[in-house]
Amino acid sequence: MNKLFSNKMAIFIFTFPALLLFTAYVVFPIIPELIISFQKNDGFKSMGFVGISNYIEVLKSGTFWKSNANTFIIVLISTFIGLPISLLLALLMDRQSDRFRRFFKATSVFPAVLSVTVIAQMWIALYEPQWGLFNSMLRAIGLGGLAMEWLSDERTVILAITASFLWQYLGLNALLFYAGIKSIPKTYYEAACIDGASFVVSSLKITIPLLQDVIKYVLVL
Repeated sequence: MNKLFSNKMAIFIFTFPALLLFTAYVVFPIIPELIISFQKNDGFKSMGFVGISNYIEVLKSGTFWKSNANTFIIVLISTFIGLPISLLLALLMDRQSDRFRRFFKATSVFPAVLSVTVIAQMWIALYEPQWGLFNSMLRAIGLGGLAMEWLSDERTVILAITASFLWQYLGLNALLFYAGIKSIPKTYYEAACIDGASFVVSSLKITIPLLQDVIKYVLVL
């Protein structure tokens, strides 16, 4: 009983600072916004309690459902395309030299720690129709007819935004997968190599099954 209590106390002591910061910077700021959501507000002052009419108005808005659908598409692409690419990068990194791995580790973390504002401005510049890098490259190689307004054309805007998300997190997810790969005992791969298993077979039969916990963790992130 004392051991169980001490374990729970230890868990509480170690998690309390994180819970306190989460409450102070995430939960507490939401409370005033929640109160405002039940009021009519012009952005500066409250003009009375209106109940759930604001929520009803939002749920009737086509823009609300369209934005959620677009977000869902971005999440699907990031999950079913981004995560396999990150896993492939981790598998390839495990077979490279130490110098290449150190370089990849340093550069892959950089996008993930950048401010969202910085990333947005950078990609807006890349997509700029007149002097942006992508359209400039297309014109330089004689494919100016393919140049377009990437962020204004509804055919390309979702993919353009998704590309920026993939760029930001591909490297970080690859590092998480790589850390999981390094925790797998090498004896499994040595036995597979003796049996004549190729890199692809070893990855499918050993690496990916033993990375289930890491894959779940990255999916949650």
